[in-house]
Amino acid sequence: MERSLTSRGFKRGSNLHTITTLSKAIATLFVMSYEQAERVFYAMRSKGYAGKITTMHEFTLRPQDWLYTVLVCGFAIFVQVAVWYGTLEGT
Repeated sequence: MERSLTSRGFKRGSNLHTITTLSKAIATLFVMSYEQAERVFYAMRSKGYAGKITTMHEFTLRPQDWLYTVLVCGFAIFVQVAVWYGTLEGT
């Protein structure tokens, strides 16, 4: 915001002109932010968002998911330990 004011020739001072200019810039920023939020709100509503994320089916963790998680984490730990001890140098 300060860069745009400076590019328009604004110089900060301690006078009424500075306060007026800054208050107008801040008011414009608030209005633009409100309008952007309103556009996002209407865009979300038009796509069916009603405050809750809806899915085709509820997600539940199965034992298979836990197994994959343990395998991936175990492999990541194995690779890190191998790198620390130098057995995987050059990779």
